[in-house]
Amino acid sequence: MSASEQMWAAKTGGSICLLGLSCSMLGGCELFSSPTHSGGTAMPKIKTRKAAAKRFRLTGSGKFMRRRAGHNHLLEHKTSNRKRKLAGVALVSKQDLANVRLMLPNTH
Repeated sequence: MSASEQMWAAKTGGSICLLGLSCSMLGGCELFSSPTHSGGTAMPKIKTRKAAAKRFRLTGSGKFMRRRAGHNHLLEHKTSNRKRKLAGVALVSKQDLANVRLMLPNTH
């Protein structure tokens, strides 16, 4: 840190944080307002995976619905009966349910 930055911090009544930035005594760092930067610890936020949120829906009974694969292209050689069945939705299998719940933590 340069001498001019230290003088400016002394004039404004601030302190110098770990990154070499001027921090006021009461408000914490001017650049970062997270409690972890100012010395405190914060709980991590629970975030939803947006890709999974667009692909799965929760039913009223708590099951997850998904689209069936194979209904996007190359439909000319598939029979009408097969295309009709592929157009519907399906339940997520028991084996995949734990992973889907981890990706969508805010669903109940």
